[in-house]
Amino acid sequence: AKLKLDCFKARHKDKRLIKDSFLRALPTHIHTVLKEWALVTQEKMASPLDHNPQYQHYWSTDPRDTLFGAHHNSLSSRFSGFSVCHPIYDENAVTQALHHSIY
Repeated sequence: AKLKLDCFKARHKDKRLIKDSFLRALPTHIHTVLKEWALVTQEKMASPLDHNPQYQHYWSTDPRDTLFGAHHNSLSSRFSGFSVCHPIYDENAVTQALHHSIY
């Protein structure tokens, strides 16, 4: 656990490595409602800092996040089941997520 934390700190020490600074964490009560009423079981486009631990699986855009239990690149495979997807607030990212989830 300490090694994982040290790696994470080292990765974020240099601010130039951070590509976006948009907080993508939804409030816990939103996730609770989505799990109960929409049967959501996974979270796409999250990170180790903002994913909701209520879900067994989450996906990150950074391959290094696999060290923290994330699956890499939610757009590399078909969406299955019900998931919450909260991309960064960028037109291209939102368009890609919508296109991938529909087709």
